[in-house]
Parts: sequence; C-alpha cells; structure tokens
Amino acid sequence: MKACITGATGFIGYQLVQRLRAAGHEVTGLDLVPPEPGQRMERFVHGDIRDPAAGRRAIEGADAVFSLAAAHHDFGI
Repeated sequence: MKACITGATGFIGYQLVQRLRAAGHEVTGLDLVPPEPGQRMERFVHGDIRDPAAGRRAIEGADAVFSLAAAHHDFGI
C-alpha cells in the first residue's frame, strides 16, 4: 500500500510512519516541519495542509491518507 500521512513529522504521525514502513508499506509525508535525519520515509512534501497544491502533491498515487496534521504549535492557537 502507498500511504500519505499529513503531520508526518509530529510525534503521532511519525509513530504511524514507522509502523507502516515496518509492515512493508510506502509512505509519503506532508508537514510544515522537515523530517529530522533519523526520520525516514519514501517521500516527503514540505508544505501546509491548508495549501491545496501541497496536498495534491502529497496524495499523488496514495491508496490511503491518514490526516494527523495539527496547528497546536502555531502562535495564538
């Protein structure tokens, strides 16, 4: 399966990335925060979930989408 995970570099998102990859699935991540050196996924789209173009790039070819994006670190939220 090819999966897209929004919020892929966050704590919960990256736990899911690891589990899906361990099960043999390909993962594309979408997040505002780039992955740290140890955070591995097949593809990463640096972007905002509110940007339709970034969303389209991330879900291209995906069989499933896991939406875990959150704005809890943004100022004023």
